[in-house]
Amino acid sequence: MARKKIREYDSKRLLKAHIARLAGLQLPIAVAQVKEATNFAELVSANPWMTQTPLVVKPDCLFGKRGKHDLVGLKLDYLQAQEFVAARMNKVVDMDGTVGKINCFIIEPFVPHEDEYYLCIQSERLGYTISFSEFGGMEIEENWDKVRTVTIPTGAEASSERLAPLLSTLPPELRGGMERFIAAAYAVYLDLDFTLMEMNPFTLDAAGQPFPLDMRGELDDTAAFRRWGRPPAYAPGWKALPAGRGGPRGAPNCSCSRRVGGVWLGAAGVCCCDLGTGLGCLPVQGVGSSGRAGAV
Repeated sequence: MARKKIREYDSKRLLKAHIARLAGLQLPIAVAQVKEATNFAELVSANPWMTQTPLVVKPDCLFGKRGKHDLVGLKLDYLQAQEFVAARMNKVVDMDGTVGKINCFIIEPFVPHEDEYYLCIQSERLGYTISFSEFGGMEIEENWDKVRTVTIPTGAEASSERLAPLLSTLPPELRGGMERFIAAAYAVYLDLDFTLMEMNPFTLDAAGQPFPLDMRGELDDTAAFRRWGRPPAYAPGWKALPAGRGGPRGAPNCSCSRRVGGVWLGAAGVCCCDLGTGLGCLPVQGVGSSGRAGAV
């Protein structure tokens, strides 16, 4: 797979839209994006919530540890948010040896909270791992011994039994809602071909609804061919392709007779399918860049 990082703004928009579609959860997520050419007055007009609640402002440039580097503005009104962005737009920063220019910001409501949780879903060789902790936030690395992890085999469901070890120390009144949220996030992860979905931290708002305060996402870029018929804005950098045409970089059209197993597209347009000896999949029929079909 080719792991493609996406901005926090896009991660949160995808999560909100598709967790509602797949699981019926209405997350209270509201986000706005600011770039150098953004007209702030028009942005506020399109997002009236920016004038109705305190705001959080931070760079959205695919690097972490923003809080530790004093790059997060908290409890700002929309005028202060505009000043915060203007003072840091195009600023060159050194993030642990990686030097770059800040050219994009995310603005969202400030959510008062006490508890911070950690959730991370990742793709592994033979399945997926889901990690959870009640001690999320900037000090997650110092509290890594408190992170619990379960493995979901390829083709298996994120059932209550499989998720139970993650939630064993939560208060009983929180377990049901938290289990539903984790299972729904996992469904979004699979449906949108994520390879990484991390929320550190997320919290519960005043109504008890999960709210990701900080989110990181990566998509499987070689799965773009599965997006035919979806809106072009489905994911940043991905295009909706008409049926019958190959994916990006001359990738082949291919289909699997069963949904278990993973499909990777090689750089030379070769379809490789890791079916696994124990999964009982039938052969895969692929059409290479030369146009010749054959089992692989």
